Amino acid sequence: MAISEDQRHDLYEGLIEVLGHERATTLMEHLPPLGWADVATKRDLDHQTVVTKRDLEVEAGKLRTEMAVFRDEVHTEFAAVRTEMQTGLAAVRTDMQTGLAAVRTEMQTMQGEMRTQFAALRGELATMRSDLSAEVKSAEARVAHDTNSQTRILVMSVFTCCLSIGGLAFAAAHLV
Repeated sequence: MAISEDQRHDLYEGLIEVLGHERATTLMEHLPPLGWADVATKRDLDHQTVVTKRDLEVEAGKLRTEMAVFRDEVHTEFAAVRTEMQTGLAAVRTDMQTGLAAVRTEMQTMQGEMRTQFAALRGELATMRSDLSAEVKSAEARVAHDTNSQTRILVMSVFTCCLSIGGLAFAAAHLV
């Protein structure tokens, strides 16, 4: 049951009469400004942990799926390159009859281009892998930070509640 602001004020006035102004103010400052329903429980934290873990597992599954798709695309690209190479080599074999010197020059040019393309592809793959690794580390850091922040808030809330209950018990003991 949440208390109204008028009820809080009446309680404060009554505490001033019994404890004095300074002690009543100190006690009231230790009471939570909201109702007890707004304080997080261990069950709330356990639930949040399960939800966070499930979200991480979902994100990891998405990441695995994306990596599998990327791997399939790379395999497809390599198959296409192989097909192109086979086609090019068949043309080279046919052209060998018309001029061996021209074919050697063309082969050297193609090899240079292929090396450049493969080097570029390796660079792109390394960059993508590095970017993906950085994104995963960033996501892990955000989750760790959020979890630590929520834990601090919970601990401070529990500590405040304990102090409030202790203060009420102390006040009740002096009233008796």
